[in-house]
Amino acid sequence: MKFYKAMKLVVIVGLILAFMVPELQAQAGRGKGRLKGIVIDEQGTYVVDAKVEIVWHLDKRIKRQGKTDDRGRFVFMNLGSGNWQVFVEAKGYRSVQKMANVMQLTNNPVVKIVMRKSVPVEAKKKVEEGASLVDKANQLFAEAKFAEAQELYEQFLEKQPKFYQTHLYIGNCHKEKGEYDQAMAQYQKALEKAPADGDIQEKAKVQAAIGDLYIRKNDLKAAQEYFKKSLDLSPNDEILAYNVGEIFFSNNKTQEAIHYFKLAASIKPDWADPHLKLGYTYLNAGDYKSAIASFNKFLKLDPDSDQADTIKEVIKSLKDL
Repeated sequence: MKFYKAMKLVVIVGLILAFMVPELQAQAGRGKGRLKGIVIDEQGTYVVDAKVEIVWHLDKRIKRQGKTDDRGRFVFMNLGSGNWQVFVEAKGYRSVQKMANVMQLTNNPVVKIVMRKSVPVEAKKKVEEGASLVDKANQLFAEAKFAEAQELYEQFLEKQPKFYQTHLYIGNCHKEKGEYDQAMAQYQKALEKAPADGDIQEKAKVQAAIGDLYIRKNDLKAAQEYFKKSLDLSPNDEILAYNVGEIFFSNNKTQEAIHYFKLAASIKPDWADPHLKLGYTYLNAGDYKSAIASFNKFLKLDPDSDQADTIKEVIKSLKDL
């Protein structure tokens, strides 16, 4: 009887995973989340009537548009959970892009966007050309065309050598091609060229990328060392901790994945996603009691999630074992 129930669970989870992606895509971008923001210039003055567009990071066809009010504020409602890319344009200013994470039934942090005065026409043209190269490279990378993406990143770096972050993207291309030594060389260049007062989150991303590289080389001790460096740089970054958990999860490192998903949940206690991933991680480990507890926590934090009904069925099946 226990064998029958266990096989029933395997079938149910298989069906869930098979149908989860199209179901989520159909519901993507819709929900009860709210995204608020404020746009100012470098002197702290409100930027009025700025055009604001937000785009769902998984499907660029899903977007919303609006403008800032007389105090530089904007708000979008009825959004689905996940990352939304925010694009802001205003006359006389450089365009700005920023990623914002939206959650359901909670007060999401206000997105603060600082705009700089626009650059001369020729300089602007170079920036736009460079941005186009990077956009194309990012798309090629997403399509697993790593050699083609690398070529465009290198073209951009040649034109804009001050953008040291590009070495990270070039390194990622090498890593995906299995060229680990070349990848490490690029990551080291990114760290060497980063200014002392540079973006800490960018430096943390490089350290995490090196950690991922060591996982692929089956050197778990070194991977842990670099993930620790990454989180030491940005200890309050729940997204970073979550992404490290994802890396371990995708490499079947269950206990390590649990550690980092728990860390993400502790940094942001009202974020439901880490508990969902903890549930699946415990399920893979055969710890059904902990899986149920994590799934229940997910449902408590995000009861209106598109995945709520699916998770309820999983919990029911686990309780029947």
